[in-house]
Amino acid sequence: MASSTSLLPTLLVLLAVAATASAAASTFVRAADLAERLDGVGQQQCWGTLLDVKSCTGEIILFFLNGEAYLGPGCCRAIRIIERRCWAADLMLSVIGFTPEEGDMLKAYCDAGDDDNDGGEGRHHGVGGLSPAPPPHRA
Repeated sequence: MASSTSLLPTLLVLLAVAATASAAASTFVRAADLAERLDGVGQQQCWGTLLDVKSCTGEIILFFLNGEAYLGPGCCRAIRIIERRCWAADLMLSVIGFTPEEGDMLKAYCDAGDDDNDGGEGRHHGVGGLSPAPPPHRA
C-alpha cells in the first residue's frame, strides 16, 4: 500500500512537468509565427502600401466631408491591398488617422468598383448612387 501512495505524487509531478513543457513549446511557436509575420515581406508591402494611402488622403477627406468624391485607381488599389492582405488593417489605417468605420466605408466604396469590372478604376459616387466621373480639368 505504501508504494502506491508514493507513486501518485511522482505521477502528478511528471504530469505537471509535461504540461509545462508543452505549453512553453506552443508559446514559442506562436512567438515565432508573430515574428515572421512582422518581419515578413508581406508586412513590408503593407507598410509601403500605407504610404500610398497616405498620399491620397486629400481625396479621402473630401470623400468623407462632401459625401461625393472621386477616388483614383491607385488609392482604391492601396486600400484593397491593406484590407485584404494585411493582418492589422484597422490598426494600420488608424496610424494615418482613420477609424475602423472609415476604413470599412473606404473598402466598401472600392469593392463596389470591383463589382462593375472597371479594372480597379476609381469612380465618382453621389448621394443618390453612381454619377458619371467629372470631366478632366484643363489648364
